[in-house]
Amino acid sequence: MSTEDNILNEKVDKNMLDMSSEDNILKMREDNEVLYTEDENNVLNTSEDTNMSYDDDDDLPTESDDYNINSLPTEMLGVIISYLTYPELSNLMLVSTHWKEITEDPLVWKHFQLSVDEEKMDILENILDIKRLARFQNIKTIGGPSFSACCLTLLFHLIHENSNIKNLDLTNTNVCNVDPDIFSATVNSMEAANLDMNFLTFSQADSVFAKMREKTQLQRLSVKYNALSMVDPFVLAECFTRLKELELNNTYVTSEQVQALFHAMGRQTNLVQLTLVEILVADVGAEMFARCAHKLEYLKLTNQNTSCLTQQQMAALFSQAQQLSQLRQIILQSVDLSFLPPRVLASCVNSWEKVHISDSSITDEQVKATLELINKETKLNELYLDVCNNSSGDADDIAVMATAVYIKKPKIKLFIKVNAITLFDNLPVLF
Repeated sequence: MSTEDNILNEKVDKNMLDMSSEDNILKMREDNEVLYTEDENNVLNTSEDTNMSYDDDDDLPTESDDYNINSLPTEMLGVIISYLTYPELSNLMLVSTHWKEITEDPLVWKHFQLSVDEEKMDILENILDIKRLARFQNIKTIGGPSFSACCLTLLFHLIHENSNIKNLDLTNTNVCNVDPDIFSATVNSMEAANLDMNFLTFSQADSVFAKMREKTQLQRLSVKYNALSMVDPFVLAECFTRLKELELNNTYVTSEQVQALFHAMGRQTNLVQLTLVEILVADVGAEMFARCAHKLEYLKLTNQNTSCLTQQQMAALFSQAQQLSQLRQIILQSVDLSFLPPRVLASCVNSWEKVHISDSSITDEQVKATLELINKETKLNELYLDVCNNSSGDADDIAVMATAVYIKKPKIKLFIKVNAITLFDNLPVLF
């Protein structure tokens, strides 16, 4: 390897600060994980024209070892390495020529997430030219608000030139000084965009949704802690309903915009997943709210300030659950469900696959009715209840019923906490 190659590789490696994977080459991982490594030279330690030498004899199976892993078909080896983290893959790349060829396949690195800050911008083009990154799809900006408009503009131009990039995470990146047209064109060329805490200007927000109304590739959009209140309600609603996944978390939107969204959803929507965290939904009619909610497959609602949702909306949501509902997963936080008849709540909960209810009011009778019905007929795979009530306490009965459910249907994951006391837990990973 030449001295120039060593210098380039060292510079590239020191700038690859962190990386994460959303999935693997065969989409066999369901959980996203963020990966960090102290030895950055193990991640991208060779350029594509490396001349490193290996002992090729190690690549070949021997007659004395019928179980040499190298004798497995390449396709099977691809399945095996799909479980490895990217730092582990880069270490495996150094084992032999055979393993280098397998691990450098661009498909293996397709879901690699490249984290970019200002220091990385001067070598970003070199990084993008690395062979194994020829098909990677994910870019994340790091460095917080200090990212300059000049560097962001350069980054957006490079993204436009690389048609493989589909997912852009701009979390906590100040984009307010970026040209609105450049910003909106970049966002709408993605399949997924995280626009969280970006200090969006009104002109940038207008430009993003005006462009989205004309033409967009976006399917998943997260807009946390940004102001969208100046966008025309009907334009915003039309754009939101074209998406498949939408996350509004403490986003400043008006009551008129929220009502327009639900009216648009009532007519037609592509949305299958909707997250509304502390969004004022209370002015939407209860029946309209419930009808739209049941068009979704996933719904998350929070009501920490007690004015985002109404009891009428919750009553309509649960009363319509048996009517051609598409809902499979629901997450409710800080809601009062204690007014619902126990059988109504139990029937609804058991008609969904995953239910997460936390910091909410539910009676002991409702919990027991839910557990009783699980033993008879249910679609539940997971039930998480972290609730409170003013009951004198049927904690022992609830614990016994939960244990009975586990014995009869051990595949159902249960977590039940009432008044800060955990009564049952076989739920290893919270969703």
